[in-house]
Amino acid sequence: MNKIILLLLIILTIYSCSSKPEPITAKNQLDGWAGNPDNPNSKPHDFFYGTYLARASQNSIDKKNMRLMQNSCIEANTFQAKSKLLPRLIGESLAGMTTAAGDNEITLTAVVKEYKDKNNEIKVKSCYPIAKPSREESDSEWKECECIFYLYIKGGKDAIIARAKEI
Repeated sequence: MNKIILLLLIILTIYSCSSKPEPITAKNQLDGWAGNPDNPNSKPHDFFYGTYLARASQNSIDKKNMRLMQNSCIEANTFQAKSKLLPRLIGESLAGMTTAAGDNEITLTAVVKEYKDKNNEIKVKSCYPIAKPSREESDSEWKECECIFYLYIKGGKDAIIARAKEI
């Protein structure tokens, strides 16, 4: 009897340890290198994702117009993504490179300049309202929003590292 219980415990332990990794979903934040937007868990990981929070314009909030709040919140998020996503992508990709401190900063700047036209290719995967609506303003959840953006880099992280080594 004890042998059967021990055998069951070993089987259960092996089964629980060999479970598949949790797939990427909106709940666990799509952030960093992953697969294509239709299936982020697929390879190759040539897409870099970033999640940003923003607030709708005060003008749209004052007008209490949900559509204006939604548009201005997404626009504010897009502006933020276009200024932050590419430098973050390159910085995280080159983080493991071993160079002198000054050289690393010069390399980072050079690679950002190299890819700067990629900012125009940043796309929105999804946006969600995150503000809690009040009783007085039921359509106020778009006062704040969270958007996931992505950028395609052929070859992914390896391509960024290879280009940095060339520079």
